[in-house]
Amino acid sequence: MPTGMVISHDKNGFIFITREHLQTWEFVYYRAGDRQILCRVTETEPLSEYPVEFLFDAGIRPADVAEFCGFDADRFEYFRTRGMVIGYFDRNLGEFIHPRMNPASGTVVYRAAGAQLRDINRVSSGETGSASIGTIAGTDFDVVLSVKDVASQHLSVIAATGAGKSYTVGVIVEELLMPHNRAPVLIFDPHGEYTVLEDIANDTRFWKDDYKPRIRIIKPDNIKIRISDLAIPDLISIIDDGTMSDKMRTLFGSACRALRRDNFRQFTRSELRDTIESLRDGSNDSSIEGILW
Repeated sequence: MPTGMVISHDKNGFIFITREHLQTWEFVYYRAGDRQILCRVTETEPLSEYPVEFLFDAGIRPADVAEFCGFDADRFEYFRTRGMVIGYFDRNLGEFIHPRMNPASGTVVYRAAGAQLRDINRVSSGETGSASIGTIAGTDFDVVLSVKDVASQHLSVIAATGAGKSYTVGVIVEELLMPHNRAPVLIFDPHGEYTVLEDIANDTRFWKDDYKPRIRIIKPDNIKIRISDLAIPDLISIIDDGTMSDKMRTLFGSACRALRRDNFRQFTRSELRDTIESLRDGSNDSSIEGILW
C-alpha cells in the first residue's frame, strides 16, 4: 500500500508527503522499473501546523476548532518527510547499488516490509557465523551480522557521543563468544569500558556441552613491553616532549640501530643509554644531554 508521494528532491535526498508519522531511520522504498529502491527516513515534520490560537485550551481538540472555523482539518494530518536513497540489492554482486539519482516528483513511496528486509539479509539469528545485535527501528526485523564479514575486514562504529558505540561493540563481542560462534576475541580497552564482559564466564547462556568462554582481564600494571621490542618511531614518541630536535632524533636512531644489528639482540634501557653516551664527539654534547634528560 502506498505510504506517500515525492514532492521534491535536492542534493541531500528527497522529500515526500505522507499521513504516516514515520520514525527517523525507518525504511521506505520506491519503484524504478522492476527494482525496489530502498531508502531511509532522515527527518519528519508536520506539513502544516495549527495556528497558536487553536492550542490555548488543552481541553478542546485543535482539529475541532479548525473544523468549527472552516479549516480543512485533514491538512494538519500530513507530514513532510525527508528520505535518503540507499539503493537496490544486487544479489549477483552481493552488495547495494546506488542509482545515483533521487526519485522524481510524483513518485509513489512505500513502507518497507520486514519480508523485503529479510530477503536482503539472509543471515539467520543463532546460526553458526551470525551475530544478532538488535532490531531495526520501527520493525521487528532482527539485525544480524555475518561474523565472517565482520572478522575478515576492518569495522568502524561511528556515532555521536553517548549514542551507544561501546554498547554496540559489547553486543558484537558477546555474540562472538556465543556457543554457535566460539570466537577468540582480544580487546584493547584504554578506558576500561568492557570489564563487565568478565561476567560472561558465569552466564549460562554462553555455555553449551563442553564449551564455556574464559575471560582474562590484564591490567595496565601487568603489561610489560621490552624496550627492544619497540620500533624507533615508537620510542621517540614516548620520550619526545616536543623539544627533540632533528639532530637528537638522528642520534637516537643511530644508537637504536647499532644495538639492533643482530635481529635477535635484546637490549635494556641502560644499554641504550650507554650506546647514546658513546656517540659523543665533542660537537654534539648538548644533543646527547638533551636525549639523556
